[in-house]
Amino acid sequence: QSRSIFVFLVIIFFYMYTFLNLDSYNLKKMSDFIEVCIKILIGFIVADGIAINFLDMGTLFINVFQSSIGVYRDFNSHGIVFPKIPNGLVFGAQHASILSVIGIIWWLPGIKQINGKYLSQYLWLILSFIALIFTITTTAILTLTIALLVVLSITFLRAHKINKLVFLILVPFVVIFFEKILDLFRVIIIRRYRISIEEFAPKMDRYYSAMVEQPMNAFSKYFSELLIGVGRTSNDLAINISNHPQELDIVGEIGFISLSIQFGLIFIGILLLSYSFYILKAINFIIRNNVKNEENNIIFRLLLVSLVIVLSLMHYTTFLV
Repeated sequence: QSRSIFVFLVIIFFYMYTFLNLDSYNLKKMSDFIEVCIKILIGFIVADGIAINFLDMGTLFINVFQSSIGVYRDFNSHGIVFPKIPNGLVFGAQHASILSVIGIIWWLPGIKQINGKYLSQYLWLILSFIALIFTITTTAILTLTIALLVVLSITFLRAHKINKLVFLILVPFVVIFFEKILDLFRVIIIRRYRISIEEFAPKMDRYYSAMVEQPMNAFSKYFSELLIGVGRTSNDLAINISNHPQELDIVGEIGFISLSIQFGLIFIGILLLSYSFYILKAINFIIRNNVKNEENNIIFRLLLVSLVIVLSLMHYTTFLV
């Protein structure tokens, strides 16, 4: 039901290699195993997209796939390109779109060594793009953009075409680039919902109030309870805290808020700090390029898979705000 398991797998594989001196053969075997998993997921997203958009099998899937693990859903909002959005095996449009991005990154030429012997890998790259078109979300677009920028930066750093100082100088320009992307999203929102520019500002103020001020007020009010988390919550994040009779209703659109409520600020803070350390360590490991090129590319792909998933868990609202 959740793509978070990929994060744990990738981090475990990375540390098994770097700390236990995992040999090249077993590193490749683990990489092949993950690749098979991604192929299965991408294949089901594409098949699902075809089945519900061209064969009208959506109602059948909804009736068949009902379980305590997850429920196949019919999304009220239409897709950007196709009218119906597939779920795939990990039920949910958000999951499907992010897994599609993972497929694109996994088979990206230059990271994945694609040659004449393995032309089928181009097919999987194309299928990943098709899966993304079926399921495209704002979060997926932002996540793919950031991942491609990371790929470009690390490629230049590994090739010594830019040094770390120049890279740091370029960071402000990346920030400006994302500001322009957000401006583009504002234009898209205005046109899609036919909102006038005069109406847009107060709507954004209300959006900010709901997405930022409301959760922060709730966090400050119940800070001691939220330090260690309040346990499993309902989907709408309406939480009854045992020490208080009031119902705490938190909007969880900003990424990691729902996780912080459930597991606690301390635990999530430790996870994020640990992951940041892991990312910096892994990037430095790749830039140094001190193992065989094929092994380095495997580790690079595993790093990017975890980065894509963690970025997607932040949700596009985080970037917009």
